[in-house]
Amino acid sequence: MRKNIKRALALLIAIIMIVPYAGCGKKGATVTFNKNAVFKEEILNFEIGEGEEVNSVTKVGDNLMVVAVKYDYDAGSSKTNIYLTDMDGKLVKTIDFGLTGKNYFYLERPIDAGNGNVFFSCYVDNSDYSDPDNPIYDSAQYYVSANIDGQINKKVEITELGIDYVESTVALADGNLLATCNKTFAVFDKDLKLVKKKEMEGSMEWVRNLFTGKDGKIYVFYYNTDGSVLSTIDPETLELSSPIEVGINLNSYEIYGTGDNYDLFLRSDTGIYGYNFSTKELTEVFNFIDSDVATSYFGAFYALDDKTFLGTYSDWSDDQYRTYLCRYTKVDPSDVVEKETISLGCLYIDTEVKKDVIKFNKTNPEYRIVVRDYSMYQTEDDYQAGTNKMNSEIAAGQSPDIIIASSGTNLMNYAAKGLFVDLYQYMDADPTYARSNYFENVLKACEYDGKLVFFSPYFYVNTLAGKKSILGDRKSWTFEEMTEFSKNLPAGSQLMFAVTREDFMTTCISVDINSYVNAAEHSCSFDNDQFKALLTFVKDLPARTDEFYEKIYSDDIDYEGMYRNDKYVLTDAYLSGFDNYRSLVQDTFGEEVTLVGYPSSTGNGAALGLYEMFAISSKCKHSDAAWDFVKQMLDDEHMAKVTWGIPLSVKRFNELAENSMKEQNLEEDGAVIYEGAYVSSSMYPENQAKPLTQKEVDQFTEYIKSINTYSSYLDESVMNIIYEEAAPFFEGQKSVDEVTSIIQQRVSIYLNEKN
Repeated sequence: MRKNIKRALALLIAIIMIVPYAGCGKKGATVTFNKNAVFKEEILNFEIGEGEEVNSVTKVGDNLMVVAVKYDYDAGSSKTNIYLTDMDGKLVKTIDFGLTGKNYFYLERPIDAGNGNVFFSCYVDNSDYSDPDNPIYDSAQYYVSANIDGQINKKVEITELGIDYVESTVALADGNLLATCNKTFAVFDKDLKLVKKKEMEGSMEWVRNLFTGKDGKIYVFYYNTDGSVLSTIDPETLELSSPIEVGINLNSYEIYGTGDNYDLFLRSDTGIYGYNFSTKELTEVFNFIDSDVATSYFGAFYALDDKTFLGTYSDWSDDQYRTYLCRYTKVDPSDVVEKETISLGCLYIDTEVKKDVIKFNKTNPEYRIVVRDYSMYQTEDDYQAGTNKMNSEIAAGQSPDIIIASSGTNLMNYAAKGLFVDLYQYMDADPTYARSNYFENVLKACEYDGKLVFFSPYFYVNTLAGKKSILGDRKSWTFEEMTEFSKNLPAGSQLMFAVTREDFMTTCISVDINSYVNAAEHSCSFDNDQFKALLTFVKDLPARTDEFYEKIYSDDIDYEGMYRNDKYVLTDAYLSGFDNYRSLVQDTFGEEVTLVGYPSSTGNGAALGLYEMFAISSKCKHSDAAWDFVKQMLDDEHMAKVTWGIPLSVKRFNELAENSMKEQNLEEDGAVIYEGAYVSSSMYPENQAKPLTQKEVDQFTEYIKSINTYSSYLDESVMNIIYEEAAPFFEGQKSVDEVTSIIQQRVSIYLNEKN
């Protein structure tokens, strides 16, 4: 079944104000390290229960109230525990409010009401699901006033207060509470009695946050039909102000209220920022990586002041799942050890790579890696902004020292300019990283002019697949051969499911991009016979419209059997390992398959999909030190962690191959578990998942070795030119020769101007 992959939208637009530090000098990009954003992590002496996840940490008086949840996924239930600790994390007491739920009990972040009292809302589920046909529903949300000794002063069901449920609550200056429910705002007094409420008119849909600013005003961050909006609300009249122009994308952050010098604290994946309405600027307050903080996801986070934060995060170590309560204290900039810096540029940073960076920074006495995450430039309106920024800096010779790129960045364009180090010089000097230890065809795909300009530690295979009984022993085909094949399908069969001309055209170009674009010469070939054949083939495919998808997915389709019963004979195959291949054979088609590839005049029509591409800039002043970091990705230790994707290491690949041919643990539903992959047989329980045979493993292995190119998408501007100019051909207004001539001319001009 065709997968619809949605592009991730933007994280943020921001100007990060940073202090210059040691860098790579004039040879490469300017490197910055903000010594004012370094914090010290201190794991507090608080033993969070095994398997517990912390939902919130709140300062109540001179103590901390920690709300933790332990989930029983087998039973479908959970238990909430409330702990009171001192400011150093020492347990003072466990609080029992006497509130439980048979299935579920969830307590929202408490609000300090003074004098040892707190307000909170909670959700309780005591439903009985023992009889699936006749479940007995019993759930409710409550407002609760209580003290830290566990005594409940008052408990009121939310629906009795005149609203359906509570989304967000904030304390007002007079001790009352302001709450939201969809478009309704309500004020309650200290006795939890309704004082007033108002339903907002207009386009408001729901409220994400209520918080008190440094100025004492109550801010409302909400969504309407046009997007997100920030306003203030008058607690007396419940009137909203006009939208506030903030100049940044607040959707990219978690909002943590006010600070001593900032109107708001905002948390992203990379750190904490302070924001002021007067300047509309972000100031980096706490950089996670520069502070050697390995996580970007906190279960709970709380700002005590501008220089002290509390956070909890969970981590797997030594096969144990542990949650830590930590205090983060600002380090005096004069105490930060100065090192030479190596810049690392990326679009989002993988958690494991982040840990590698921190490990390197902690253990290397001379160098520090500083991460520049280009996703900070992306917006909801332009999700390509980060990629474009990264590309433009690389092209201008201002590349980061180490680059981690995805398939959206065509590194070959820059390799042709000599902008990357030949990594073979390092691999060949150390037998540990001998070329023969890795898939040499994959390394070959990452070469330019015989030099290894980048590598990917793990990859997948992108190809077309079908039953061997229908496709035969084809190894590849042209568009003409595929067209002829489609005319002679078995009765009642169709070629592919839910494939549009735009999707198929984009994929065919990406897997055979060298037939259309010459990276070294910045030239293109869109007036060749191959491209004309592609346009001619996709002309008969449906256009990508909402109406098309509504029709396709509204029909009564047997998704599980559509390929086994030959209703459709070809499927896109994204093979990231033996589990995918086994599922393709045993579940999707139910018999031996042929991997035929996409139509192509060269190669076998398949391409390698590279998840992460590592490269070192030729202008890096400390390339040896950069290699010391990059080579870790090729170590056995790192390769052993590869469970999603095909490892570049032949040794690790062979280990997974052996495991794929062994039956291991059986689940209750008959599914087989292989090391590093879960194999589900729910699609066809009568045909339980079976280990692969040696023949199947050999076939898959040889197919991987036969692929010598990687998929790389053309930038959006080029694809838009193709879509735009090909349309008259699809509509019968121009010939294929006419439109390809125009496409060739326009793309040539674009490439020349860009380069």
